[in-house]
Amino acid sequence: MKTAFRVHGETREWFACCGWCAVGVATLVGEDVTVRTSVGADGAPLDFHVTGGELRGEGLIHFPIPMRNAWDDVVATCGAMLCFDTEASIDAWCARHDVTKRDVRTLRAFWPFAREWYGDHASPDWRK
Repeated sequence: MKTAFRVHGETREWFACCGWCAVGVATLVGEDVTVRTSVGADGAPLDFHVTGGELRGEGLIHFPIPMRNAWDDVVATCGAMLCFDTEASIDAWCARHDVTKRDVRTLRAFWPFAREWYGDHASPDWRK
């Protein structure tokens, strides 16, 4: 399987379709991981690490589709929810793909929200 995001653990690897899911996997696996992607899914390599339950590294995550509309077309939402190294990279990507720039968060600022959101999703008792 080939996706824009790979989450590498010590002995296992997971695939994710978007930045949101990659960060979610990183919160759930219970081990140190490296998330590998590329700037805007088509640029220079971009890695970030989770060590001891904390996100290390720099980067941005762009949410070009308002979350209230995420489920209108979840494939398009995931396809556009990507990671970047700079605001200028986001601007260039948006111009190339004719996408409106919207919500941009640093990965570090996004991390606590993702940990709360995904919380106990890996628990056998978790229910949607």
